[in-house]
Amino acid sequence: MSNTVRPSQRNNVTQIDLLALLRACWKQAWLIILVALLGGSLAYAGTKYFITPTYRTYFSAYINNSIETGTSTTVSTSDLSASQSLADTAAGVIKSATVLEAAAEQAGTGEEYNASVSTSVDSGSGIITVYVITTDPQMCASYASAIAEVAAVETSRIAEGSSMQIIDQPKVPTSIYSPSYTRNTMMGLLLGAMLVCAIVVLQELLNDRIQDQAELEARYGISVLGAIPDWSSMGKNQNYSYYYSQEKEKAEV
Repeated sequence: MSNTVRPSQRNNVTQIDLLALLRACWKQAWLIILVALLGGSLAYAGTKYFITPTYRTYFSAYINNSIETGTSTTVSTSDLSASQSLADTAAGVIKSATVLEAAAEQAGTGEEYNASVSTSVDSGSGIITVYVITTDPQMCASYASAIAEVAAVETSRIAEGSSMQIIDQPKVPTSIYSPSYTRNTMMGLLLGAMLVCAIVVLQELLNDRIQDQAELEARYGISVLGAIPDWSSMGKNQNYSYYYSQEKEKAEV
């Protein structure tokens, strides 16, 4: 196989043979697969035993600019416009320490109010979605429900004449939100394979030995007049040369 890196005789530009690099990686395919599987296994085990799983639930609410009276559920254009302007204010109220601490006390979560709480406001409809992430699924739902109740009261107190109507109630999450076993395992597989490929490519690039006659002629622009045969490529039971076979026959006689 010719060397991967060849100096050009015309402009002294180093040329890299990509095909040679691919062949080198292909020869080490078994090692690439082995290390990739090892990396994936380590990533899966690390995710399972060293990373605490988290769960996420959410609730959505609509901020009305007037306290609900009677049984009418009609939303006018002016109400929709006002609710859009109140949505950002309500989002800030929901994430305030006052609301989170009161919700933690109501839900009996202790220090759980330090869990991740984020909000998303739909500017078109004025609907707020609140996401709660904790390490316990039951506590996650309880904490989210308490935030919804406390936030409704605080929003009405701060923005007088407004009310928060819950659209989707928080539910107990049934699956892990984070980490993703599949994603981490695939990353481990990919990193393991990339590590071996990088080592193989680096070895090929640093290998400056002349591999064959064609490379010698290409590198120095000279013609080869003769070459020593590679005896190791011959079979063990073959005579290596005519002279050697003659000497062997004389020795046997």
